[in-house]
Amino acid sequence: MMVVDLNLSFEFLILLCVFLAGLLIVTAYFRGKWLKFLKYNAPNDLIQLVVNTLNQRIKELNGKVEDSISKLETYFLKVEELKERGEENSEKIRELADGLKDTLRAQISLARMLRVLDEKVLGLSRKMEKNIFKQSLPEKKLDVEKGSKFLSLTRNHGMGLAGLTPTEMKVLRVLATSGPKTASEIREVIGKTREHSARLMKKLFLEGYVERDTSTIPYLYKLSSRIKENFEFSTEEKP
Repeated sequence: MMVVDLNLSFEFLILLCVFLAGLLIVTAYFRGKWLKFLKYNAPNDLIQLVVNTLNQRIKELNGKVEDSISKLETYFLKVEELKERGEENSEKIRELADGLKDTLRAQISLARMLRVLDEKVLGLSRKMEKNIFKQSLPEKKLDVEKGSKFLSLTRNHGMGLAGLTPTEMKVLRVLATSGPKTASEIREVIGKTREHSARLMKKLFLEGYVERDTSTIPYLYKLSSRIKENFEFSTEEKP
């Protein structure tokens, strides 16, 4: 009776291990697919949420597989003990012990393969997180730089525009009243050389007075939203 009970428990445990291992493989596989999809189709906060959820799920499944391996080892020790005591049905016990030993080896090998797979997927998720951080860092840094420069200009020049030259004010007025323009169009309006116009637009851009659209060639310059919200420009120059 003990041999029969052990045999049934052994078969059930094998099925459980196979199911858990299969579930773990499928979860790890689809996590990799999800990460690749989200990399190009989802916002950063959603990517982080999915990565954390899937990592937790993989961790839980890994724990269940490890627990199954421990139970297999326990059953193996019990069978070995019965075999040494030479109880009845020794042939069945021997067959059960040999089968259990092979299954245990296969399960341990599978667990190792799953760990390797999981490490690769985790490596991919960490790489994505680093890329997301690197991509977001320059933008945040630029926003801080724009904000600090604008505040500095406001403190040093009262209203923020007092320190600008007449030519720079003319550029801002043109952009405010006529909309975005290329550097060449601005050069025609202010009547300066190409080099002078390029330096002027670079200065206004770095100091946060204008924004630059790099999605078009040549670049388009427009009045900074911060300046647009805080200052009004008339269509005529003040004397």
